[in-house]
Amino acid sequence: PELPSDTHVYTKDIGRNVTIECPFKRENVPSKKSLCKKTNQSCELVIDSTEKVNPSYIGRAKLFMKGTDLTVFYVNISHLTHNDAGLYICQAGEGPSADKKNVDLQVLAPEPELLYKDLRSSVTFECDLGREVANEAKYLCRMNKETCDVIINTLGKRDPDFEGRILITPKDDNGRFSVLITGLRKEDAGHYQCGAHSSGLPQEGWPIQTWQLFVNE
Repeated sequence: PELPSDTHVYTKDIGRNVTIECPFKRENVPSKKSLCKKTNQSCELVIDSTEKVNPSYIGRAKLFMKGTDLTVFYVNISHLTHNDAGLYICQAGEGPSADKKNVDLQVLAPEPELLYKDLRSSVTFECDLGREVANEAKYLCRMNKETCDVIINTLGKRDPDFEGRILITPKDDNGRFSVLITGLRKEDAGHYQCGAHSSGLPQEGWPIQTWQLFVNE
């Protein structure tokens, strides 16, 4: 669909967060501020300044002002999923004097990095998910049709197929870690994903990194 010409586009990776900037005129300083998401003909409230929050954004959306600037409000949405993508409208005030701004949020899955390795060699997946997940359990999983099966995590899980040839190493306090797999087999080829969550399992709305591993014979 055609976007209104004044639309601000935000492009974010899945699991990350976005801060939407909503400017307004001084006469709307005392008025209610809100962000809604367009659905077909209507616009469904995400959050407003009276602390009303849409159930699917509870714990993820915050509306706030910064410092002494009274002509901009911000909405932060965290743990982005594909369902969050779409058109939003910021609004301050009601009726003809209301200030409105159109926002287009695009939520992208990360592009897989391609890795080419030889049979019986080793591969290291370097995973850098950012400081916000530094204290969460980390995992590496391999895609199996629609699901991603965890092959190792920091809670002690190990897939028997990789027993004795896989190692997970935390790198630092910034959420970086690496997974080493040695003695590569033909059947190790595939799509791998690393992530972080307290359960040590993949969860929608949490950051991930992906690889496609090819094993040459």
